[in-house]
Amino acid sequence: MGVRNTRGRTKTLVLVATGLATLLGLVACGGSGPTDTAVIEIKADNGVQLEWVRVDEPSDGAAALITLAAQQDLTDAPVVPLESLVSITFQGEQPASVELTDQIIGTDGTPRYDVPLEVITLSEQDGSFSFRLPFNFAALLSSYSGDYALGAVIRGFTFKVNSGTAEVTYAFALRTEAGGGPFPVEP
Repeated sequence: MGVRNTRGRTKTLVLVATGLATLLGLVACGGSGPTDTAVIEIKADNGVQLEWVRVDEPSDGAAALITLAAQQDLTDAPVVPLESLVSITFQGEQPASVELTDQIIGTDGTPRYDVPLEVITLSEQDGSFSFRLPFNFAALLSSYSGDYALGAVIRGFTFKVNSGTAEVTYAFALRTEAGGGPFPVEP
């Protein structure tokens, strides 16, 4: 019995696997519609870029926020003061509709308080949807004075994007102050 040369065969399998992975990556990132992950930018007017996650299956937003918390350390989410302008920009094809909701969340992405979601009205101009970061009443439910400092409250946002043919849910988080308190302390 001779010794088999499997070295050439291994290289071929690695090349085929690499080629398939590259092709699948191109297909997953391809396209130019509003539900495409590569064409969305979320920024606050203080220069902060906000990271987001996408959840393809229909979601009430809870799954998207839990996915976000699993992928990001929400204690390190960017700090955005109340009343800052936040914009969500879609490059390419614009969505048919966008619905944005807001809630106070814990570091695991779950709601911190059992209150209804806040729906935020968006202004649309030239492919960009924007809003001023509003006060969220639920933030005042905390009796801990530290929650009133800038950066102490984690707010989770979900936005459902409808392209007319598909609906996708995205989520992002930021840290801000509770508002309404006498504690304008930097984190």
